[in-house]
Amino acid sequence: MLKFQSTIATITLSVLSLSIASGQEDFTKYVDPAIGNVSQLLAPTYPTFSLPNQVIHMFPVKQENSYDQSTSKKSVEESFTPLYDAPDQAIWHAKTRTWFVSNLGGGISLKKDNYGWITQTDENGKVLHEFWIGKTEGMHAPSGMTVTEDYLYVCDREGVYEIDISKRKINNFFKISGALFINDIAMADNGDLFVSDFFGNKIYRLPQGNRIPEVWLETVQLKTPDGLYIDKNNLIVASWGKLSNPDTFETSELGDLLSIDIAKKKI
Repeated sequence: MLKFQSTIATITLSVLSLSIASGQEDFTKYVDPAIGNVSQLLAPTYPTFSLPNQVIHMFPVKQENSYDQSTSKKSVEESFTPLYDAPDQAIWHAKTRTWFVSNLGGGISLKKDNYGWITQTDENGKVLHEFWIGKTEGMHAPSGMTVTEDYLYVCDREGVYEIDISKRKINNFFKISGALFINDIAMADNGDLFVSDFFGNKIYRLPQGNRIPEVWLETVQLKTPDGLYIDKNNLIVASWGKLSNPDTFETSELGDLLSIDIAKKKI
């Protein structure tokens, strides 16, 4: 195997040398030698990390990213700085030109453990506030979100948070009693909020006027409602599929995209 890799490396470097000699651009400057399964070809001293369906990241390598394994004192683990913990959803806020990212926290955990938060980034993905809100406010595992000009609505295990964006403060919490897994949220044109209960096969509605939660639709036809989206007068539901094992999220039937007439509650 090593002999095979060495042969490939020799061929690769030879081709690159010919390309550079002929005046063509050296495209290796766009490859970060510390990432992915190209590392052993371009920098044999690097360890190779491979994940299922891994994407090779390509970009101009910055000087501060250069790394010599023979002289560096940092371990591989120390060279990575996680900024998210099981990110579930990202939503764009046009007024502040920022992204909000929900973090389940503790890996893919649905526990009521007060260990979840929202991260805020700029429009290019640079983190502005890793813990924008939630870590000290007792969020468990925030997931789906929707946003208006002034408020961010966030699903958590026990209900929905209404967050004043300018004040970076929780304005209200709408508890949804009896829900099994509050997952996603969408807002209709009239301001009503619709919330999916993943395990409960329910859609809740929080009317614009009083925000008192009510079961809007409950049927096995929802087949484990996951993501929600408003398309004019229709609620679009991304169903996970009929669950055969809730512990592992395995299904006996595939999910689907459902369109529900909001006025008629008809799928």
